[in-house]
Amino acid sequence: MIRAWEEHDREALRPLVGDCLASTYDNGADLKPSAMNVAYLIEFGLARAAAGDPCLLWEKDVGIIAYTLWAEMANPLNLDFRGKVCYGFGTYVLPNWRRRGISDQLRDAAEARAKLAGFVKVVGTAYHETGLVSCLNRGYRVAGAYVEKTL
Repeated sequence: MIRAWEEHDREALRPLVGDCLASTYDNGADLKPSAMNVAYLIEFGLARAAAGDPCLLWEKDVGIIAYTLWAEMANPLNLDFRGKVCYGFGTYVLPNWRRRGISDQLRDAAEARAKLAGFVKVVGTAYHETGLVSCLNRGYRVAGAYVEKTL
């Protein structure tokens, strides 16, 4: 069953969000898989799910096996954008449940929810080849190049 995040999911989401952060961190992301970051992202996701953003999870009789954390971010500079942007902070499926089409179905639901919420696009960062290929196969495009230099 695919549904929005709810308050009672907080503890069940903790290991999944932690694993997602650890995976992206191991592949070059700067956001550390710290307890503080995990807790913050869960709070953020719960708040954004309540606002109607596509923070979804896939729940089975064994518990939560996958989630999306896609959400609108604050615009503290009040800048004008092309339209309402949905930022992808992660799509994650537990390892034992991968390669079964779960991420595609979850992303389908998240994209539909995002469109209903008035978003015009989803933007995210792929930190490994598998994630990039998965996005490209879904019709996403490389819209720029993220560059960095370690100082």
